[in-house]
Amino acid sequence: SAWMATYIPTDSASWKKLQQFGTPEAQAAVQTQFDTLRNDILTQTGVDVVKDMQPWMGSVMLALLPSSGTAESPENSNLLCVVGIKDKLKAALFERQVKAKPSGKITEQQYQGITISEIAAPDGKTYSSAVLGDYWLVAPKTEIIQQAIDTWKGKPSFAEQPDAAKVLQAGVQVDNPLAQIYIVGPDKLTQPTPENEAAKEGIGSIESIAAGVGVNDRGLHLKATTQFDPAASLPQIPASSGKAIDRFPADTIAFFNTQGIGQAWSELVAQADKDANAQIVVDRTRSTLRQANLDADRVFGWMDGESAIGIIPSKAGVLATVGFGGAIVLETSDR
Repeated sequence: SAWMATYIPTDSASWKKLQQFGTPEAQAAVQTQFDTLRNDILTQTGVDVVKDMQPWMGSVMLALLPSSGTAESPENSNLLCVVGIKDKLKAALFERQVKAKPSGKITEQQYQGITISEIAAPDGKTYSSAVLGDYWLVAPKTEIIQQAIDTWKGKPSFAEQPDAAKVLQAGVQVDNPLAQIYIVGPDKLTQPTPENEAAKEGIGSIESIAAGVGVNDRGLHLKATTQFDPAASLPQIPASSGKAIDRFPADTIAFFNTQGIGQAWSELVAQADKDANAQIVVDRTRSTLRQANLDADRVFGWMDGESAIGIIPSKAGVLATVGFGGAIVLETSDR
């Protein structure tokens, strides 16, 4: 019943390759944030991630499941964490160490021959865990662990869903992946209400989404692929020509381009007639531009070609303190 799974490899090679990028100041800032997060975990749980977990911990997968058998919104979803065990002896010592800490009450129960430990922390929060073969499972509710055990024992899994199998087989195809995310049935993100029924119908045409971030010799590589229902009626947006990139200098930090903003605006305006959420976006956009004495329909109407935004280093003028500035290129057939 899971609708999203995220895979995070702990292979040090990919993460070490990431460390070669950025200035020493940026690297120090990232390390400071990581140390703060690690210390927070240590304070709340008494577990040192590096000392207690890293020696035995393999790759990690996070899955979101509905809190019942029906599709629900993300905020009502339950998180299942599956941690690979690469050293069973050290993992057993870790489990014994956690149970020995007087930081909460621990109760155990048997489910299909598997021991499930439920830990009640002093702050009132509880979580359950179990070991299944080479994996350590953690979830906020025992029922989630039980569902995982049922799957391990032979019930249908996320990977066996037709849409999931298709997207998992294709993968995200990035070098040295740092994280991979797979979403099946994104329409589960939207609750059916009269106001957003049209939006839900549009999202319903999406079968799955796969996204990933990796690291190569030039930096971070982010990629996302959306698989649509072949029978869905989709707007025909022309592919970007990619010519605008020639207008930006070689040291450009980031570059984004698209095609046909005018067409996209026209379709959004048409959608607003039957979708309250789209109408809100249209009204706010028109209101914002009206404050600058601009007509949104006329502004976007002539943007029928390629549009591009670039982030460019700058050490002069008012941008010196920031270190970069931006440039926009808009192509049109209507001068």
